[in-house]
Order: sequence, then C-alpha cells, then structure tokens
Amino acid sequence: MKPKPRSKSPVNAPRQTRSTRTQEKILAVVEKHLRAGTFDRVSVQDVVTEAGCSVGAFYGRFANKAAAVYYFYDVRCTSLEKNVEAVLDPKRPEPLADLLAEFTRTVVRRTFDYAAIIRSDALRIASGPANPFTRRARDLNARLQRALQRCLHARSDECSVTASDETALFVLALVGGLSRDAVVNGGRLVESAGTFGAERFTRELTLAVTRYLGVRPPE
Repeated sequence: MKPKPRSKSPVNAPRQTRSTRTQEKILAVVEKHLRAGTFDRVSVQDVVTEAGCSVGAFYGRFANKAAAVYYFYDVRCTSLEKNVEAVLDPKRPEPLADLLAEFTRTVVRRTFDYAAIIRSDALRIASGPANPFTRRARDLNARLQRALQRCLHARSDECSVTASDETALFVLALVGGLSRDAVVNGGRLVESAGTFGAERFTRELTLAVTRYLGVRPPE
C-alpha cells in the first residue's frame, strides 16, 4: 500500500536567499525559547523583535505561532522516518534482535532529543484530525508501522509469535508511546542523572520488545 500524500504544511517555504535567512533567524529564536521552556510565554512580537525582523515577515512564513513549532516537529518526523527505514531494512545481515535494539534506541533518542518540542503547548493543545500535528503524527506512525511490518514479515523465522500487522502496531505503540510518555509525564526522565536514566530506559524497552516477539535479546 502506497503512503498517502502529505497534507499542506502550515509553513511556507522561502523562495529567495534573503527570505531563507529571515526564516533561519526566526527559527533560531523559536528553537532557543523551545529549549529554554519559554516559548509558550513569548509572543510573535517578542520573537520577531529578537530575530530583527517584522511581524509581517513572520506571518509570511508561518500561519501562526504553533506553525513555527511544527517546522521542528516535521523535521524530527522526517529524520525519524529515514532512520527507522534504514535500521529495519530486512536485508541487513544482523540478527533481528540487533535490529530491534537499534530501532528502539533510534526512537528513544529522537524522542528525547526533541523533548522541548514535544512538551510544548502547541502539541499538548493540538487536537482533531484536521490539526497539522495530528496529521503528521499519523503519517509518521503509518510509515514506521510499515517499516516494522516489512522487517518482521521478512524475519518471521526469528520470532516465536506471528508477525502480523497488529504485532507491528503494538511494538510501535510500546516503543513510541512509552518514549513520548517519558518525555511528557516522566518527571523529565531524559535529564535524569539517576540509575533509571535514558540508557536504562532504552535497555528495558528493548527487553520488553524482544520478549513480546519471542526473540532472544541482544547481548
């Protein structure tokens, strides 16, 4: 089944070098406030003042303030799609357990790297099928599920459970859902310096996935 074409983005692509530089300045300010946890408290005027441009320049590139966050969210989704499709290539010679461990590590790392964006009000408030964040998330999940399906179907002899479409969906929900919950609700686990930090979180998730599929976990 071919993936559905992506919906129109709320971000307007710049057409000239000068326009690109202006967008880069705006995005640099947005990213700084996202990572500092202050973006939800600043206005568009605050952003453009810091970026050294006009309100009109902002709205010429972004439909609204949330659209600037969407830019980073879309970058994260696109990067994750490419990474996972490469990791789960069924033609790779490594054992399935190693591919699943790398898949889990990739999803956790990408989720934790974009923790500031995932925690943003732009995503928490977003709801409804017409919302661009919702549409992009569904597209991401569909692509990751297909990558998992292809891999598990091709390497079914390494699993003790039937490698069905539902199996792939559950693995994706387990890894993606728990990673996101750790970022949003886990007491900032991604920044933990304690015994249950990101590395152990990844190991435990990998163990859960391999045991569910009946695959011997990697050493």
